[in-house]
Amino acid sequence: MLVGKYYMIRVLWHSAIVFKGRYAALRAPDMTIYIFRIQPPAANATVVVIYPLNTLPPYPVGIPVVSVGDQPIRLTASEQSQIIGRQRTMRIRGNTPEDQNSFQSNGVFDLKINGRNGTISFPGIVSNIAANNELAIIGGTGAYESASGRVKINLVTSVGSKSILK
Repeated sequence: MLVGKYYMIRVLWHSAIVFKGRYAALRAPDMTIYIFRIQPPAANATVVVIYPLNTLPPYPVGIPVVSVGDQPIRLTASEQSQIIGRQRTMRIRGNTPEDQNSFQSNGVFDLKINGRNGTISFPGIVSNIAANNELAIIGGTGAYESASGRVKINLVTSVGSKSILK
């Protein structure tokens, strides 16, 4: 049983892959991925607070909290489904009462799907309490070289999210 958050992430992305002839206007299709996050203090946490050290939730207001994450990306909403990559992030939590539920997040999806290996990079501000967030895709490597577009993140359950890349 996972303890934490599960997110559905929809990656809406465009790739600079060059198509010749009548396929020149094609872009990569939308992609839906699922990310499972296990929060501290679980022994197998996929998110770790690196500043301030030895701090567990609930985090004090007035102190920016810096965390790093490394979560599996799954093909479906099942925690038993195939792992198709990793989400690696660094997040800084706001330090005022007004923004303590917001995080400046920078991350990368490291994907290996049907021989299409590479990364998709994204920055942005994410809310811990909003059911939906949207981030920009600012580039990629490998099969996703020069990717652009947006990531729509939908909180599905308390342990995960669904992301749609467009």
